[in-house]
Amino acid sequence: MSPGSHFLELTLATVVALLPVTNPPASAPAFLALTEGSSQRHRHRQLLAACLYMVAILMTFLVTGSLIMRFFGISIPGLRIAGGLMVAGVGSGMLTSDGERRPDDIDPEAAAVTDRDIAFSPLQAVTKIMGFLLLCIGIQFIVNGVLGIATDASLVRSIRDAIHD
Repeated sequence: MSPGSHFLELTLATVVALLPVTNPPASAPAFLALTEGSSQRHRHRQLLAACLYMVAILMTFLVTGSLIMRFFGISIPGLRIAGGLMVAGVGSGMLTSDGERRPDDIDPEAAAVTDRDIAFSPLQAVTKIMGFLLLCIGIQFIVNGVLGIATDASLVRSIRDAIHD
């Protein structure tokens, strides 16, 4: 495998892995709501700044991630299990959420008058699909982490030695 095709494969895998986490169909309306009333130029600056911050954070952890993990004694299988639990939790929350929550002390009749028409909401369907994908990814991370621990030669040897002693 040539270095160029390996780099392309890693870049594609990274984009595919980040896509369900960033959830663009839900993030775009949130961004528009946060920048409501802002000029187009200000929105573009904010979007560019957010993208640059994200790239800086990802690059920092790309370069220093193994050092940090070694310092704290975190293994790759352990990281996979913890990350899988986190991603599965987020996915489960997206899958089971009822959408907008209201305080219990609001009069239901008064709230019904101000409710928006949500009869057709493709965003909720997309959020549920992304939640399902995140749940699947999280479970796969957990499985890979457990397999990484279970197939570790030194761990298997230690267990075998402990049983035979």
